Amino acid sequence: MGLRDPRRPLRGREALIERVKSELSVPGSPPMQVLCGLGGSGKTAIALELATERLGRGQQVWWVDARQSTTLEAGLRAVARQAGASEDELRSGGTADVLWSCLARYERPWLLVVDNADDPALLDGPGRLSEGTGWIRPPAACRGSVLITTRDSTPQTWGGGCVLHPVRTLTGEGVRDAAQILRDHAGDATGSFDDARHLARRLGGLPLALRLAGTYLADANNVPAPYREPDVPVDFRSYQDALDRGLST
Repeated sequence: MGLRDPRRPLRGREALIERVKSELSVPGSPPMQVLCGLGGSGKTAIALELATERLGRGQQVWWVDARQSTTLEAGLRAVARQAGASEDELRSGGTADVLWSCLARYERPWLLVVDNADDPALLDGPGRLSEGTGWIRPPAACRGSVLITTRDSTPQTWGGGCVLHPVRTLTGEGVRDAAQILRDHAGDATGSFDDARHLARRLGGLPLALRLAGTYLADANNVPAPYREPDVPVDFRSYQDALDRGLST
């Protein structure tokens, strides 16, 4: 939750968030939703907004890091304990079966977020993810749902129990939101909205690139002018000029 900054709202993702929220809430919808897209496209930020909304409604939310098998398995064991599994059950083997048996009986509505699942093979565990026998499975109980973030957008990877939601860069009509993200991080004194829009296009509308550029400019402007190198970009236009010259910033 510390990654979420209310002063800098998530921009350009309102329709996608509403679509995923609807899929997660409507009875009969597939209980596993997958946010897929490029690294830096904002998948985790979208998942965080959805998790925050669930927490605000008093629901149980678990967040598991799937970048490595050790953190994934440790996180899922912790979820199993909180869902009611005993230490004897966890030691007896079949941990994945124990986890999903406990989640099926869990009385509160819940959401399990599996973040950064860029190597879906780690989710296979003792079985196969696509067949619903892995570490991550379509929940059997209607009280629960699973939200996954990943770079893998291959439908065959995830199986029939999932809905894939592409998370695209903020280009085309989204460039206005991309420009505003730059201004959110850099401040209004770093150039006009048109300058921000041109730089946003130059950065491909990738939210991570926008945040890094905006933060760089904010930091550069916090350094008094006499102590800055003369060619350090301090506004949207000079930052784009530096990119066009191929300079490392």
